[in-house]
Amino acid sequence: MIYHRVHREMNHKTKHLIRIITLLFSVSAFSQNENDSLLITRLIIDDYETLSNVDVNGHISNVTDDYILIEDGNIWDLEDEIKYLFNPTKVKRTNEFKFLNIDIGNETAVDIYKLKSTFDDKRKTSEKNWSESIVCKKINGVWKISLIHSTPIREKH
Repeated sequence: MIYHRVHREMNHKTKHLIRIITLLFSVSAFSQNENDSLLITRLIIDDYETLSNVDVNGHISNVTDDYILIEDGNIWDLEDEIKYLFNPTKVKRTNEFKFLNIDIGNETAVDIYKLKSTFDDKRKTSEKNWSESIVCKKINGVWKISLIHSTPIREKH
């Protein structure tokens, strides 16, 4: 009888300990996911600043070696993108993001967002809008952009 009570108490304590460990692991995993989400969001915002500032080296440091941009039907590697998008300009570009969804795995993440860019050349201001998705890879503990898929938002029908 004493054996059953002691065994039951130990079994209860073991279950309680397992619950605590599971809870701590869940909180830790959530915290890491939250941290990765912030890092990826910051990476995206910072990378668009490299475009606004025509900072080719900054952009190169943000992307993977196999980086691809799909822009309005064109498929570009890094070299093609630099030739097309990173040209000296006096036009000031500002970007606004509306992040819609982020899905983070161990080594990859997908982020979906809307982008509104305003272009100001001191004579006139224009605006362009895109729906975009980005695939990021964690390489040696650092998130990098592997793919951007960008679709211009045309007039609503």
